Amino acid sequence: MDFKCYIDMILESLPRKKWNSFSLLISYLTFPYIGSPIRFSFRGFTIKEYDLTSAPEEIVREYFKFCYPSDEIEEPEREFDIDRQYWPSAQTFIVTRNSDGKIAGCMQLVHKTGKINLPVECSRKSCNGGSGEVDLQGFFKGNNLVEFYRCRRSMELTGAESAVVVPMLFKAGFAKTIQKKNDYCMLSYDSKNSMLRNLYLRKLAFKECGVSIKYPGCDKEWDLLYVPTHFWYNEFASISKTHFSLITYFRKNLKFQRTPARDKSEEYQLKLPVIFAEVLKGTENKKAFPAKRVSA
Repeated sequence: MDFKCYIDMILESLPRKKWNSFSLLISYLTFPYIGSPIRFSFRGFTIKEYDLTSAPEEIVREYFKFCYPSDEIEEPEREFDIDRQYWPSAQTFIVTRNSDGKIAGCMQLVHKTGKINLPVECSRKSCNGGSGEVDLQGFFKGNNLVEFYRCRRSMELTGAESAVVVPMLFKAGFAKTIQKKNDYCMLSYDSKNSMLRNLYLRKLAFKECGVSIKYPGCDKEWDLLYVPTHFWYNEFASISKTHFSLITYFRKNLKFQRTPARDKSEEYQLKLPVIFAEVLKGTENKKAFPAKRVSA
């Protein structure tokens, strides 16, 4: 009997509410070596965390070529310059192939601070005839917000390799949300892409806000998703055996395992229904806005 079958047998004998505790137990039995900055290897790939404000010039140059391809982005240099504003409050995760050192995937975690907004907050909304920027803190409990941004995998990866690289990126992101004690994770994506919809909504259990957003100067629509990190830490494992396996993989080898204890009576939901409406299409606001997204 292999290890997976043994775990499945135990899960079938346990109440669902105990699955999360069992996942934590398994992860505690692994040697904790993934700290901060995050770095680990898995099945022929290595992921490293970078602060792009101080990263070697060669790393930044290779990241630019990978994440801002000229055949997909109309003005890659402009897009790159826009994103620099987030670097002081962001961690960048880059996955490379061990055999040749080529970039296989990347993702940024951008943290909201008193000086730097999340990328999604650069969109525009229309509400009750008025207009204004997206006010995330007006809708969500807690003020420690993070956005998963610029998530991309190499188009040269096979299906089996993608199944290694993409979870590595989100394992790193999950670890960082523990370290930073984030309350909510935000993400915007192209809902017409069925692969991304399956990844974000089914596999990672992000929740829909129910509306679309746009950026001035760009007609493309993005759907806004969110997940309470408390849900990831405490309830994700009980959704299914597949989710149990994924969150256990996320937790393995982490030096940090738990979030601060919270009142169990607290509801981890939106303060009010999110009523983000279609953003303004005009370019009257001269602030720089990301024009397009590049997704995994």
